Amino acid sequence: MALKIYWTDFSKGELRLIFDYYNKKASLKIARKLVHELTQEGIKLHNQPYAGPKEELLIDRNI
Repeated sequence: MALKIYWTDFSKGELRLIFDYYNKKASLKIARKLVHELTQEGIKLHNQPYAGPKEELLIDRNI
């Protein structure tokens, strides 16, 4: 079962802020690598929505 992942304008903006921060504080290479890894996690979640531990605070929710 695939999970639909939405990259909202807010999440894209936050990703841009992360990129800009690491580009300034570290390097362009590190900023690109970090953003790439973050977007890859979204792809993993899309393909395997039940991977990882259950969140204790969300166990009682239906969705």
